[in-house]
This record gives sequence, structure tokens and C-alpha cells, in this order.
Amino acid sequence: MARRKVRLHYIANESSRRTTFRKRKKGLLKKVGEITTLCDIKAAVIIYSPFDGKPKVFPSHPEVHEVLTKFRDMSQKDKTRKMVDQETFLRQRIDKVREQIRKLKRDNREKEITQVMLGCLKGRTLSDLERKDLQDLNFIIERNLRELEIKQWAVDEHNAELNARGKPREPREPAQPGAS
Repeated sequence: MARRKVRLHYIANESSRRTTFRKRKKGLLKKVGEITTLCDIKAAVIIYSPFDGKPKVFPSHPEVHEVLTKFRDMSQKDKTRKMVDQETFLRQRIDKVREQIRKLKRDNREKEITQVMLGCLKGRTLSDLERKDLQDLNFIIERNLRELEIKQWAVDEHNAELNARGKPREPREPAQPGAS
């Protein structure tokens, strides 16, 4: 059975929040234990909770102290090289989503103009199009023509290669107007 995506928001019910915290803490500690074993790395987790009197420390106090000392002894440049604060993370995420939106808008516009082009092939007039639409249509048509020229060149090269080997060339059918 597939799980549905969990919405991340504050849990108002204290009992549910405490249960969720306990389960997630257990899962987090298990994951840290797994990654330290599988990758042979040093990792430490310190979890402060309003539900417990003292913080949960993993793996043990001496090992955590060793990891923290090693971290403190690093140069500032090395410490912050791959660290991301919440603001930076959110900024990066927003930029990534904006880029995705920009690409989707561009793709939608291209599909829209391609539909206009196909409509023209079926006899639709261009009189109701704005200047920007006509410019975009011109761009799409020119790009498609370049792609066709490249494909035609590849077919011609292939046929020339076949002729050089003495094999009969593949027949080239003329384009039929109105055929799709």
C-alpha cells in the first residue's frame, strides 16, 4: 500500500505531537546509526525536546564530544563550505522553483504557437494574431526548418555513403502538400 505525502505543518494536538516526535526521533537516530555504519563516518546528533528533561545525545557523550571538537577545530572556510542555513536553503529552493516555472511557461508557449502553426496548415488565418504571436510563430517555423535541413543533410550523407559502397540508394519521396 502506497503512503501519501505528509503535509509538514505544526501539530496542534500535544499528544499527537509527542507521539510523532518520539517516532521521528527514533527514525532519525536509526538513520544516523545506519549512515555511520555504512559509510564509516563520524556523526553526532543532539536533540533538544520540550517533552524530555535533558537532550538526547547520539551515539554517546565521548563520541559526540570528539565529533564536536573536530568540527570546532576546522577552519571557518571548511566549516561553512557546505553548510546551508534555512534562509539560504529557502532562497535556493525558490530559485529552483522559479526556474521550473519559467521552463514550463516557455514549453507551454511553444506548444501554443505550434498549435497555431498547425492551425495555419489547416487553413486558419493569421489576421487575429498579435505581433508577439507572429514573432514566436516565425521563430518556431525557422527552428523547424533548420531541423528539417539537418535531417535532410543526414539522409543525403547516408545515401552518398550507400552509393559509394555500390548499394542502391533509398528512394526519396517528394513531400505531398496537405499530407500529415
